[in-house]
Amino acid sequence: MEIEKNKTSPYFIPLLIFLLNLVTKSIHLNSRDIALDEPFSIYYGQMSFAEIIEMLYSENNPPLHFFLLHFIIKLFGIEPVSVRFFSMLFSSLTAIVIFKIGDKFFNKIIGIGAGLIFTFSTMHIFFSHEARVYPLFALLTAGSLYFFLKIVTEPELRKNYYWLLILNIFIIYSHYFGFFVLFVEVVSLILINKERLIIKRLTLVMFLIVISYIPMLLIFIHRLGISTGKGTWVALPGITEIYGNLNRFINNRNNTVTLLILFLLAIGLLLYKRKLSYKIKELLLNKYIRIIFAWFIVPYLIMFFVSFKYPMFIDRYILFTSIPFYITIAILLFYFFEASGLVIAAFVIFIFSQIVTVQLNPDNNRRLKEVANFVSKLKNRETLVLLAPDYAFMGFCYYYNIDYFKQAPKTVELLNKDNIFPVSDQETAEKLMEKQPTKKIIYIQAGSEFVDPDNLILKKISFRFTKHKVFHVFEIYEIHYFYN
Repeated sequence: MEIEKNKTSPYFIPLLIFLLNLVTKSIHLNSRDIALDEPFSIYYGQMSFAEIIEMLYSENNPPLHFFLLHFIIKLFGIEPVSVRFFSMLFSSLTAIVIFKIGDKFFNKIIGIGAGLIFTFSTMHIFFSHEARVYPLFALLTAGSLYFFLKIVTEPELRKNYYWLLILNIFIIYSHYFGFFVLFVEVVSLILINKERLIIKRLTLVMFLIVISYIPMLLIFIHRLGISTGKGTWVALPGITEIYGNLNRFINNRNNTVTLLILFLLAIGLLLYKRKLSYKIKELLLNKYIRIIFAWFIVPYLIMFFVSFKYPMFIDRYILFTSIPFYITIAILLFYFFEASGLVIAAFVIFIFSQIVTVQLNPDNNRRLKEVANFVSKLKNRETLVLLAPDYAFMGFCYYYNIDYFKQAPKTVELLNKDNIFPVSDQETAEKLMEKQPTKKIIYIQAGSEFVDPDNLILKKISFRFTKHKVFHVFEIYEIHYFYN
């Protein structure tokens, strides 16, 4: 079946998709605590550019999102809605770009279908509620894919190369895994029948991108050495993760089963009509489809297999690969169901399964506000408060005393004046207990297993006290109250 190409699209369709995303992603923007990695981004986003750049030597992200947050905080403050609004906006704009890819290079059905599959993805809603780089990274990936396909369509138009250059620079300055996007662009050159003009101009684009990255080169080499030499907190993936994350891209495995049933029905009909081989050939001969398949399959599989040596295969890191994945689903549904009625029915069934399983308020399973409030009520002037790991002070302080949080990088000093000390090892904890003898200690475990897997800090404190109460705060927090 020939793909109908639309040179223009009514504005109301992308606008409707955009508004639908704004509504679904904004109604719970302030519902959950600032937690996980958000406090880190916000904390350093307050600082000067020089301080941000210095921090990059110990951080696994380039500076673009920190710089952006810096201006957002200057203009709007550090309240949850303020720092999360642009993540929500970037995610909503991504839906438009996905629609435009489907509409321009295929047809409106594919564009609308892919856009709606993205819209009702719980994973993307989750990250649209975080003041982190990932929605921006997804938007830039979608934009790069769009302009790469435009280059394939109109190789003589220079502005397409300019846009791709700008977006690619933003990508590698937003996340180190942006280099996977650049790599798949190089791979895609093999799939476009060696068009010399495109190869020549894209070679120049890649050269300029490398030049643009010179200011980041030393930091990049340093972080690469740390990650490959000492490893990261990311665990090795299980073999089931190769399909487990696909389930998460489309909410759950039931939706995957729904999709597989639809494909099996379509394949059965094609076999009955003796058209399956023709359809497969039609798919493989279409250079746009080959490129979109490559943009999903190449980085997804590379990141999975590399993770057995250098773990990186987790939801936030592979989120950008979901963009071509959604378009791939829409393409296959359209191609495998020949009759227009069956195509619409297939899209309706699958998108309905997305709608009934989507979570508009996905939980981050963190209750830092409750932890901070509980500690504030429990402690007095003489109480020594220890918090592990040491970097957890940012999230704790955001709710304990936001004025302290705003005075970065003096926040730890201010907490110390309140007898609150971030620690990550038993030696530091022991020195503090010797320096400040007290009859009461509060020890907050906020993921301490990452720095103290043998629980030596807790054992050291327990040895000094006769009475010990434990208060659990959902999901990971343990507040230990020691007294004699």
